Amino acid sequence: MKQNIKANLLFNQAYELAYGNSERSKRPWKGIFSTWSESAALGHKRSMFYVGTCYDFGLGVKKDLKKAFEFYLKAAKLGHRDSQYNVGCFYSIRLQLL
Repeated sequence: MKQNIKANLLFNQAYELAYGNSERSKRPWKGIFSTWSESAALGHKRSMFYVGTCYDFGLGVKKDLKKAFEFYLKAAKLGHRDSQYNVGCFYSIRLQLL
């Protein structure tokens, strides 16, 4: 249970940094990515989705479509709907990019 609480706290902290009131270009993406990664490692499926998004768009980390797909797939298997959609997009459109 403590693991879930920590994962949620980490997710919320990173989410506020990423989507709060600051300018997008001035956001600390490396720290945001690191925090979401820690939360994802604790099993937080929405964090897995955002780690995949960071890899997908190169936010705070080098762009890596293979890793993006891997994180989307992990979250999709846990029932995260946006990740399921992104996995479908990879299979139908972007799989050749991997």
